[in-house]
Amino acid sequence: MARFGQEFIRSLTNPSYSEGLFQLGGAIGSTPARAMEEKQERTQLGMMRGMSPLQQAQFSVDNAKTAEELRVATARRDAAQQADTARRQQEATLAVDELKMVINDPMSSPQ
Repeated sequence: MARFGQEFIRSLTNPSYSEGLFQLGGAIGSTPARAMEEKQERTQLGMMRGMSPLQQAQFSVDNAKTAEELRVATARRDAAQQADTARRQQEATLAVDELKMVINDPMSSPQ
């Protein structure tokens, strides 16, 4: 019994053992916070699925936490804005071309 007591006292005073317990306590204590962060990430991903690329880029800008994240998100947003503008201009050009065709030849209107 005395030997068990000595081993127990030695293990408690062993820095690696107490460090392991400290890490275990930290892991157990951080579990609820990690679970909440994961839930927030899943919620954000769900929201982003329904957004356009431009909306997703703006969302990333709004939620950037560091200067580097903000820089990257702003560059993506700017690229998404340019792509969206180009897409809208192309749609407008096609609509104008269709109107010109209808005006020039009303019988050939697209169905």
